[in-house]
Amino acid sequence: MDTANHRRATIVGTHGTVETEYLNHTSDSHTHTWGYLPSQLRVRQGIANNIAFEEVRSATGSGFRFAAEAFAQVVQTGDMAAIKRAAMASHDIAATLDAIQTSARSGQLVTL
Repeated sequence: MDTANHRRATIVGTHGTVETEYLNHTSDSHTHTWGYLPSQLRVRQGIANNIAFEEVRSATGSGFRFAAEAFAQVVQTGDMAAIKRAAMASHDIAATLDAIQTSARSGQLVTL
């Protein structure tokens, strides 16, 4: 996953735009020992081109470490609600990807 250097997305909707580069690991600077970069997420709330993008900062560090720590916390506390939320998020992501594929193939709007 670290070798995928060009993983950018621009998402445009009726209420604004999101621009991001999918970074697994983030840093506060461009000089991190392992090559981590600052988070790259920009949001424009509105559709006019003269509306400035807002920079959204994420926690810095290893995304894999964050995931492992969150999993350990769920196991340690027995947080079944967190497990249910994660399962629902996975279902939502799968449904969204299916809708994108259906829309791309048909050229039609797909409602979730």
